[in-house]
Amino acid sequence: MVSWRTMDNAPKDGTLIDLNFDGIRQIDCYWHEQHNCWARKHGYPSVTKVFFGTPSGWAPRPDGLVKPYHTDAAGNRYIP
Repeated sequence: MVSWRTMDNAPKDGTLIDLNFDGIRQIDCYWHEQHNCWARKHGYPSVTKVFFGTPSGWAPRPDGLVKPYHTDAAGNRYIP
C-alpha cells in the first residue's frame, strides 16, 4: 500500500517520483519545467507523456530501482 503525500511538497527539481492520477499510479514522473506540468518519459527512444490537471498525491520512487534506460552492475535494464 502506497502512502500518498500531498502535492504541496512534491519535488520539482527533476526528481523521479510516482504520481496518483484518478487512482492510477503513474511511475517515474517528474516536473517538466519548460511546459510547467507533470510528465513522464517512456518508450524508446523516448516519448514524453504530459499530464494535464493536478495529481491527487505523490510518493517517492522506491529505493534500489535502476533508473529508466540505464543498466545496473548485474546487467539489468529498466525500460518503462
